[in-house]
Amino acid sequence: MRSLLISLVLATNACGNDDQPQPPADLQAAPTNPLSPPPGASPANPLAPPPPAAPTNPLATPESVASPRPAPGTASAIEIGRTYEGPMQLSAPSTGLRFTLPAGWQAQAPGGIPILVLATSDAPSMLALAWSQRPANEATVREILSEPLELGEGAAIQFGTPRIEGGRITCPVQARGGDGRILRGSLQGIIGNGAAAMVMAVGADSDEGETRLSSVAKSMRLEASPSSQLAGQLQQLRSMLAGTRLERVTSENFDGGFASSSETWDFCGDGQCRYAESSTVSVSGTVATDTGSGVDELGDFSGSGERDGNQLVGRWSLDAIGSIAGEYLQVTVQNQRTGEVQHLPILPTEQGVDFAGRSWSALESPLCQ
Repeated sequence: MRSLLISLVLATNACGNDDQPQPPADLQAAPTNPLSPPPGASPANPLAPPPPAAPTNPLATPESVASPRPAPGTASAIEIGRTYEGPMQLSAPSTGLRFTLPAGWQAQAPGGIPILVLATSDAPSMLALAWSQRPANEATVREILSEPLELGEGAAIQFGTPRIEGGRITCPVQARGGDGRILRGSLQGIIGNGAAAMVMAVGADSDEGETRLSSVAKSMRLEASPSSQLAGQLQQLRSMLAGTRLERVTSENFDGGFASSSETWDFCGDGQCRYAESSTVSVSGTVATDTGSGVDELGDFSGSGERDGNQLVGRWSLDAIGSIAGEYLQVTVQNQRTGEVQHLPILPTEQGVDFAGRSWSALESPLCQ
């Protein structure tokens, strides 16, 4: 599920297609950064890694602070890392979502992923997750539910065919544990006012789990679109990104040679974008043979080679995305050849830009002239 990014147990590959392989880790940073905003203008990053969680209860980390009770009729805005105890009204201001957290339930947004983790005191084996996004529509929901969640070590969640009628979403869920166990569950949600929200649960008794899930889903409301907190940064970054090349260059020296590789993203002002990768290897040394009575030097050798790797040509756009964990900036790329769409978070830094979860240098693009 693209926007859930359930990294509680999931190592997400943000680029996730054959046109865009994983790069090496080392980075040579460019000296300039055309994407660096003025001091104080960088948006907060709701996708920053969360603090370490206690292994027994993700809703009771040492950093967690119990939320105060709001006044009757008001809702508490969800804050990262804060634990909420039901019954109470919760809201996600950046999406317009409001819902009721039932008595006996806890909730917490971990911070590294734009979801809310729900737990109950009397059903500790049940895993429940809530998600909300703005902008979103029926196509967004179907796209999200078309992808399985690979949870690592053999565990995964597969969504069935969603049913969307009258702004309500229902969908069967099946989870496979790392030990091969199969857990069944369901998902319910709503679409409205340019946003969507869903809550899912697996691991509880089917009838009981459905009742619990319905109590949360039926209380969900999507209010009118709030004003974006990132409107200024969005406009600024959209202007700066046009005509920019994002680059990652890595190199490694070894006995007798070296290897280097590079990746580039070029974003042009006309909406076109291009991804390319290449690598170079150079080696030299001496060939010898052991004759048994000694080592004969047969001669020196040297060689080098270059290789162009995967490429992508497509179109790009930049949007501010509202989620339960707050707002973040996202680049959407559509592959011109395959039609495949990628959604990649982006955040300017002093050295360059954090794009798709990795660090890149920002340069003027030689292709967008």
